[in-house]
Parts: sequence; C-alpha cells; structure tokens
Amino acid sequence: MLFIAVGLPGVGKTSVLKGVIERAKDDGIKVSLVNFGDIMLEEGLKKQIVKDRDEIRKLKTATQRYLQKLAAKRIKEITRREGADILIVDTHVFIRTPREYFIGLPRDVLDLLSPDVILVVTAKPEEIYQRRSQDSTRVREDFPPEEITLHQNLTIYGGAAAALYVGADLVIIENPQGAIDTAINKLFEIIKLRIKR
Repeated sequence: MLFIAVGLPGVGKTSVLKGVIERAKDDGIKVSLVNFGDIMLEEGLKKQIVKDRDEIRKLKTATQRYLQKLAAKRIKEITRREGADILIVDTHVFIRTPREYFIGLPRDVLDLLSPDVILVVTAKPEEIYQRRSQDSTRVREDFPPEEITLHQNLTIYGGAAAALYVGADLVIIENPQGAIDTAINKLFEIIKLRIKR
C-alpha cells in the first residue's frame, strides 16, 4: 500500500513519519519511507544537473519535470521490491521556487505512483515560520506567515485534487508545536485500519 505524504517545509512531516515508522516497528508492521526529493537529487547528481538539493527548486521547469519522472520510476521499482506493509513517499504538492509554485505532484507522477492515500500534514503558519527559522540545515527563502498560509492552503487543496484524480483517500493530520506524539498516534491508527482492510 502506498501513501504519499505532503506538507510544507517546516511542518514537521518527516519527524511525524519517522515516529510512525518506529511505532509501527514495535507492533510488527513494516512501514518504509522514501523521500521524493532525495531520489530526485540522486538522479540529478548522476546526470550532473545539480550539486545539492536546494538547487533543484532553481532549475528550469522542464528539467525539474524530467527529474520528477526519473524519481517516480525509481520509487515504483522500490515499491515492487520493498515488501513493506506501507510505503510512504515524503514529498510536496507545490514547491515554492523563486519564480512560482512548481507542481510537485503532476499527473504523470501520480499516474506512475498510483497512491492509495494522500496524507497532508499541517501546522499553524506561525509555528512553521518559527521551525524554519531555527533549521540551519537548509537554505530557504524567508517567507512571512501570510505567504506560508497561502502555500499551506494550496497544499491542502492540491492534496485533495490529487486524491480525487487517482481515487485515493485523503487524510489530514495536524502537527501542532509540542504535540508530535498526538500526530504520530493519529497517523498510526489510520495505518492500522488500512492494514486490516
């Protein structure tokens, strides 16, 4: 079963997903995680298109789309051979670039991956802003909370549109500051229900 998990940078999505993997392991459920951006980076490095992950957002749209297709094909191969109860693809619906919002889940990627669930992780824009400002591991533009609100709304609506397009279920998980265990537990319960079906 394939989940696509989306959310803004700084929403805590990856932390929630890693927590769910640990929780699932304790219950004997195999949940694997693959990061779409990491696979794009690997493909971009192989083709000598980029030197680091943050460069991907600055590529021409056609080059980004090319890397997306390569990544989606690789992830489909991983899905076939992984043998996990749940494979979660950590990605974004829209990526804020210097020029526009780039589509992170175009039709051809959705067609290739054919997810069962679209998961949207959300948080208050002020919390996202604060988390981003404390993250020294990434190079990001400093968007104000109003811009983050717009981007998060686009992510929610885009996640819903993606779910409608492929016939997937839509799940929205709130990850408020200081309550990550609540988000992990809620997502874990959803995963358990999916496995029982």
